[in-house]
Amino acid sequence: GSRRTPEGQELRWRFANMGPGSPLPFFVIQHMTPDAQRQSQVPKAAPHPNGALGIDRVAVVVAELEAAKGAYEQALGVAASPVRTEPLLNATAVSFPVGETAIVLASPRPGPGPAQDDVCPGVCCCHIINVRIDANLR
Repeated sequence: GSRRTPEGQELRWRFANMGPGSPLPFFVIQHMTPDAQRQSQVPKAAPHPNGALGIDRVAVVVAELEAAKGAYEQALGVAASPVRTEPLLNATAVSFPVGETAIVLASPRPGPGPAQDDVCPGVCCCHIINVRIDANLR
């Protein structure tokens, strides 16, 4: 796709979704216009009050880790990380690198925790987002 800014600059991208039968809850956009050119159309953002610099990872809470892992490996074309425990989510998890961030599939472990609070039926469901922050603000 593409569009023109009010100044006449053409911004181009490619878009893909996984199709109506896919259990994956996302779509992909690849910007074809160089970042500097694309970002020049908007004023520079002010620092976020909490120090957030960007998205570190997005956790997708899944009921069945192995089923979701296979679906994501097929859709993304990359292997998942080894299965590990995510103590902050109280979940068993795998991850997929996506540029400077990651998609984490988290399956709740017994007991309370963010993953347990967000689980729902199906291959994948709710999301938990972690942000990168300025190390000086920690």
